Amino acid sequence: MTDVKGGKKGTEPDSTKSGNTSSHEVSSGKSAAGFDLESLKLPQNFSSLVASQKNILDIAVRKPKRHEFVRVRSDPGWEIDIYVLEVRNEMDSIQYVVGPALWNPLMQELRPMRVFTAINTQGTVFLLPAPLPGSDGKMNSWHESRLAAVEDAKLHWVRFVSNKDAGSYETQVALGKLPEPQWPNLTFQQIFDIAFKDRYINSFEHPVLQRIRGEIL
Repeated sequence: MTDVKGGKKGTEPDSTKSGNTSSHEVSSGKSAAGFDLESLKLPQNFSSLVASQKNILDIAVRKPKRHEFVRVRSDPGWEIDIYVLEVRNEMDSIQYVVGPALWNPLMQELRPMRVFTAINTQGTVFLLPAPLPGSDGKMNSWHESRLAAVEDAKLHWVRFVSNKDAGSYETQVALGKLPEPQWPNLTFQQIFDIAFKDRYINSFEHPVLQRIRGEIL
């Protein structure tokens, strides 16, 4: 017995024969636009496949901030002794590297510094300057204790804490088991170049020296 439409009674139309597909079906082949959805689908571990390298454009030259924990690279190849000209303003001071040709003429203005490579817990790299003894071999307690604090930071995550009564720095070691620092894929030369790219004095006509002499504002 057939129904009025010519089909067998009690049966549903066969969608596979008519060419119709469900709107929720995903084709395993390429679409008309050329997309192969199976090949585009992210794997379960897709987050581990994402790799990126920060393009570091600026590196500070500074002391550790009051509330940050820092580490210092222990390899001597990541530090250097230099002469700097320190220019102070109302809020901070800026260190300029001075070229060898100007050392003797500017000796009264210069300060010997040991510059270390440091990093904080946020992964921010910076150069940490520490004054060295002058020509008379003397150091004040702040400078001497900063060098000692740097040595602690080569082994542990520490905060640099200023003790004004003692006139020196102390270190506070992080209580938690913090992971080892993840240093950027940069050489010390590259870090130094970025940090001092606009802070190199190798001529008497440098604007900083002109301001010191009162030639320009």
